[in-house]
Amino acid sequence: MQYALIEIQKRMLLVAANEMQSLDTYHDAIAEQDKPDETQHPYHVCYGCYMPQRGIDEDKALEDFKAARDHWIGYIQQEKCHIIAFHDAEPMEPERMGRAIRIPFAALVQAHAPVIEQIGDKASVQAVTGFLRYAGMSPATNILNRPGVIALKGIERRVKDGPVNPADWRKHIDRDRAKRTARAIK
Repeated sequence: MQYALIEIQKRMLLVAANEMQSLDTYHDAIAEQDKPDETQHPYHVCYGCYMPQRGIDEDKALEDFKAARDHWIGYIQQEKCHIIAFHDAEPMEPERMGRAIRIPFAALVQAHAPVIEQIGDKASVQAVTGFLRYAGMSPATNILNRPGVIALKGIERRVKDGPVNPADWRKHIDRDRAKRTARAIK
């Protein structure tokens, strides 16, 4: 299991195990990495699951998730905060798993190649854990104040008619795969 509710600062927060390790070890020394050059990096369709913090209802969760569109999201890996351009997203019907709400999605992203490879790594069971990146806030503080987790796991590589682009990226979405991917994220 990658995600758990942990009590931090007298609040129950959904966090990934690797994030807890980074917060405990590096906290405010987590350094933000360069943003990907949007004129140079290719677009990718990726799949994932949005998981709101405890106590957030479905409507608010969907609103929070949609607010991440056309923004930067961060991803912590040890002492580094990688940046992902989260251009657009296609949320699907929210699903309940016990008391948790999960929103499967497909998204149009750009990132440095190593981050894209991590998202698409079939050998790994771990998702790339993203969060809407707030300006003027350290990555550690950002994690502690995010409304939910944006878990990215899977890149659509079955693109046959030219590179993915913002105008027609949705035609590459495999909705069944998006739902399966979201269910596999634990």
